Amino acid sequence: MLMIAGQLLLLISACGVSLVLLQQHKQDQEQAWHGLVKVFAVSSLFIAAAALAGLTLRSDGMDQQALLRMTENLAYYVALPFLASVLLARGRLWFWSMAAWGRWLLGLIAFFELARRTEYGVAYTQFLAIGVPLTLAAASLFLSNLQARGLGLVGSVTLAISLVFFGPEPLLGSGTRDGFAFGLSLSLPPLALALHLSLRTLVKEGQA
Repeated sequence: MLMIAGQLLLLISACGVSLVLLQQHKQDQEQAWHGLVKVFAVSSLFIAAAALAGLTLRSDGMDQQALLRMTENLAYYVALPFLASVLLARGRLWFWSMAAWGRWLLGLIAFFELARRTEYGVAYTQFLAIGVPLTLAAASLFLSNLQARGLGLVGSVTLAISLVFFGPEPLLGSGTRDGFAFGLSLSLPPLALALHLSLRTLVKEGQA
């Protein structure tokens, strides 16, 4: 029951974050930084897809389990690094093209495959568990809006706790799928709000 509740909360959180962020910035599509909104929204949808798969693919059949692993890998090894990259790009004013984000997507997939094939999958998973929250925290400190900075740090700490204690390869504890889902669902809204407020600051400062 807890696992279903965690996955459902994650599905609602990820879909809600994606839709609200796109809605709030639908008038900003000509801005150089709008790619950050798109990538954050797509990353949230990757996470939502994993949550939906966790809710619906409950059979032990090979096909369903393979699809479940695929969506979970996409959420963990692509979406989470993407979220950190978006906040870092915003903090450093790096407004990449969608083609550049596509190349980064291919790079993340290549890193995962390389780690898996060389039997460093566990080490790579734990590296991301530390690296993603640290990157998010560092990125938050670059934000000029104090409220956005605080929200980014809250989201970073929440995600760090989720990954370290409940992630796929936890550094502490035994790790549970429902605990990871709950933690991730709680970290997405403050991170999305931090991005939204920091982008509004750009508009006010005339840097867009």
